[in-house]
Amino acid sequence: MATPDFDNDMGDSDDYETDLELEEPEAVVQEYDPVSEMTRLYRSVCRRTGVVPASTFLRQITARELNMDHYGLGPTGTKCIATALTINTFIERLSLEDNWMTGEGAEYMADMLKENPSITDINLANNRLGTEGAEAMGDMLVENGSLRRVNLAGKAALTWLHLLATKY
Repeated sequence: MATPDFDNDMGDSDDYETDLELEEPEAVVQEYDPVSEMTRLYRSVCRRTGVVPASTFLRQITARELNMDHYGLGPTGTKCIATALTINTFIERLSLEDNWMTGEGAEYMADMLKENPSITDINLANNRLGTEGAEAMGDMLVENGSLRRVNLAGKAALTWLHLLATKY
């Protein structure tokens, strides 16, 4: 009995496809959607901090002007909005008057304004910013070249003017 010749029975190996020769599937490239990203980021920060997302913010996220005066955001709600606004290139005028953001919230806003050159007009009047908030805003103005109008009316304005006179 003759021994089988496997090399000859298989023929040319180029005629056969093996698992090693299968092409890799092309990676699916998804387009970047800034609105979805801002919404996801905002909801994520709200969830982590226990804040109920403000539908008003979500509705105005692509507008040129965002007005959320008198919403009682506090420092934590301000953090959620500031985080999402860091990557927002739609909003140019932002009004957050009378939201009890305090110095802590002002720091979140200042950090956002250092990163976001799109906002040119901001109203943070009557937010009880105190010395901490006024100082954060002053430091931000040194770095931000795009702001044309800043409203810090209320006690923060006097504190801010005092800081400008002594620090800057």
